[in-house]
Amino acid sequence: MLDKVTLGSAWTLVAWVSADGSICYGDVTASQPQGTLTCTGSPDGYLARGSPSLFLKPVLVPVAGAIFGIGFTRGPISTVAVTVFGQRTTAKVTDLSGGASPTGVYALPIPMQYDRLQSGQAGTGQVGWSDISAVTGYAGHKVIAQLR
Repeated sequence: MLDKVTLGSAWTLVAWVSADGSICYGDVTASQPQGTLTCTGSPDGYLARGSPSLFLKPVLVPVAGAIFGIGFTRGPISTVAVTVFGQRTTAKVTDLSGGASPTGVYALPIPMQYDRLQSGQAGTGQVGWSDISAVTGYAGHKVIAQLR
């Protein structure tokens, strides 16, 4: 199962859940279809039915001079908002379950222009998990999961 976000004409972000339960993500190009892909065991309970959940903060993936966040969800979460450097960015969740288990993925650009804005310094072009202050999952307009 695949979610893809096309970045210009060259790059595509991909994410899926393997048959063995591993979560995989990365980026590919037409000239490098093998891309830069990472697979890891899924977080405890990710594939189980249960309460809506956001699993960890999004994984930060550098692509073509930008940073993207790829995150995984469980349950009826339809939209995710991520707050980085005090700025909120939202993304739709794509179903990865095919009806088998309630799993999803989202991908969104991390707003680098706000890097270090609050301190008045020029941006460094770097971002880490500690710069992500909140991740919120919504079903419609209702908050149903949060990470801080």
